Amino acid sequence: MSSSVLVEARPRRAPTFFPGDKPLNREVEITRQVVQDLFHMRQVDAATALGISLTSLKTACCPLGIRRWPYSRHRARDQAEQEHHALSEQQELVYE
Repeated sequence: MSSSVLVEARPRRAPTFFPGDKPLNREVEITRQVVQDLFHMRQVDAATALGISLTSLKTACCPLGIRRWPYSRHRARDQAEQEHHALSEQQELVYE
């Protein structure tokens, strides 16, 4: 398990090149900590935030020791409900 991985940022579609254009081969260094900071997001949103494709993110996760993306739709929904409940309690205290 390595501490960082260089990932080729692949576009979702093949780019259109004009004569004389150079292909954009861009590598992004991704560390385990950078990926862990995005665990609260859906995997596709995390890839977009890093500026890489979902396939590139999945490829990077394997050598970093991340076998499965931990984001859970249910946990996110439960957290949103808790925040909404706390906000409504705060508003009730203000109006009393």
